[in-house]
Amino acid sequence: MSFKRPFAAIGWSGYTGAACLALAGWGYVYAITTTTVANTLFTLSSIPFITALFAWLFLKEKLQPITLITMVIAGTGIGVMFAGGVEAGVMWGNLAALATATGFSCYAVLIRRNRQADMLPAYLVSMLAIAIIALLISADSWRIGLWDLAMCFIWGGLLSGVGNVMFAASARYLLAAEMTLFMLIEFALGPVWVWLFIGEVPSHWTVIGGVLIMGAVVVRASWQIRVSRRPASPGRLPGPT
Repeated sequence: MSFKRPFAAIGWSGYTGAACLALAGWGYVYAITTTTVANTLFTLSSIPFITALFAWLFLKEKLQPITLITMVIAGTGIGVMFAGGVEAGVMWGNLAALATATGFSCYAVLIRRNRQADMLPAYLVSMLAIAIIALLISADSWRIGLWDLAMCFIWGGLLSGVGNVMFAASARYLLAAEMTLFMLIEFALGPVWVWLFIGEVPSHWTVIGGVLIMGAVVVRASWQIRVSRRPASPGRLPGPT
C-alpha cells in the first residue's frame, strides 16, 4: 500500500476532522500559556456534553434528560469561569480552552458519523498542520535548547504517545462512561499538581465553576455506568453507552 493511499481515502470528513483536531491542539497550547491550568482543564472536562449537543444537532442522537441537566450545570460552570476570566484579564485564554473543547467534540462527532473509516490519517494530518503553524509562528526563533527539546520529546513523544495508545487500548475493556470517568482524573488533579509544584493558585471563580463542571460530569458518568451494568430485559437492549 502506498503512503498516499490512506490520506486520499479519508475524504473531506477526514480532513475536516484533522482541521478540528488542529484547532483543538493549537487552542490547548494557547490556553495553557495564557490562562490558568485549572481554567483550561475544567473547561476541557465539558467535552462530553459539547459532543452530546453536537451529536443531537447533526446526528439526531437522542439526549437523555439527565444529559440535558448536566449540560446546563456544566455550561453554568463554564459561564462562572468566564465571568472570572473577564475580571482577571484572561478571557482570550478561556476562549482558546473552549475552542479546544469544541474542536475535539467536532472530531468525535465526525468519528461517530464515519465509524467504518480509518481516521488515523486524519490524526496525522492534524499533527502535521500544527507543526507547520508552529514553524510559521516561530520562524524568527527556531533555536531551542537541549532541555526544552527533551521536554518536548517527553511530553509529545512519551506522555502523549503512550497515553493515547493506552486510552485506545482501554476502549476494548471499559465502558465509554468508565473511560470518561477515568479522564476526569487528569482534569481534576492537573490544577492540584500545578498548585503544589508551581504555586499557581486558582481563583475562587475557577474553583466554583470547576466544582460545577466536575460535579456534573461525575454524576453523569456514574449514572451511565449504573445504567450500562443493568441486565437487559428480554427484547430490550442494554442502557446506552
